[in-house]
Formats: sequence, structure tokens, C-alpha cells
Amino acid sequence: KIARSDVDGHLFGQFLGHLNREQPILLVVYSLGAQIALTGLEHMVNHSTSDETLPANFDMVAMVPATHCHWPQNPWRLEAAISQLENIRLFRNPDDIAMRAFRLYCKLNGKCHWATGAEALSQAHHNVLQYDVSGAVGCEHNIVGYITRPVIRAEVKQLIAR
Repeated sequence: KIARSDVDGHLFGQFLGHLNREQPILLVVYSLGAQIALTGLEHMVNHSTSDETLPANFDMVAMVPATHCHWPQNPWRLEAAISQLENIRLFRNPDDIAMRAFRLYCKLNGKCHWATGAEALSQAHHNVLQYDVSGAVGCEHNIVGYITRPVIRAEVKQLIAR
């Protein structure tokens, strides 16, 4: 999944480039979907045919977001992606078994940034609301456990209504 996520992100970026930028767009991402979405946003900015600055018309709900230990190699990639995001709702779960395994994988490979996407999003963007949902979701890495949480549904509804 990690190896495919960068390629999938570029394909997603091509798709995003065809969307009507007059409408706000809500990206709901889960786990490595964060890397796909961020790579897609970065790709869209890089391959824009317009000389104008693209409006930041994307909101993101990121549930246990993760990126590969090496992403982004170039900080500009993250800046380009984040420049397209107006609001971010970040749902962390340090008890999630996949996040714990991912942290161990990165540690064993000499990388300390096991959740670069979550950390970078929370530090680099001006409008991030963060929630710890570990008590509500538990340790299972299952999207149903996240999307059925009232706090996540409420944030999605709020961003859709915008």
C-alpha cells in the first residue's frame, strides 16, 4: 500500500485537476489515504495549466492519517498540498494497531517520522482541529469504527454545510 500510494496520489491529482474549483470540495481520508490526497493536491498544483493561484477550496477530514516515512522528501511538496486546504479536521488514535505497527516499522528502518502526514498537517496548517478518538474507537484499524463516531460525523456535516 505504501509503494502504491504515491502513484495513486498522482492519478488522484489528475482527477482533482478536472474538478470545478468554484465549488468547495471535502476530502475524507483514512490512513494512507492521507498520503494519496496530499500527493494528489501537490500534483494538481504542480500541473496546473493556469498562471493564477488556485483557490484553497478543499477541506479535509483525516482519520488516523499516515504517510510513508520518507514522505515528503521535499518540504515544498507538503507546502503545495497544504496550500490547497482551507480547513483540516484531524482524528488521531495512538492506540490503533496499524498505527502502532507503522511506528514500529519506521523505527526498525531507522525512521522516526512514523506519522509525518499527521504531524505535518497539525504543524503546518493554520486551521487544524485535532481530536483524539482512541477512547471511542479502540485499537482496531477499521474505517467503520471511525466513521460511526459522532464527533467525526458532526465535523463532516459541519464542513459539508459550509
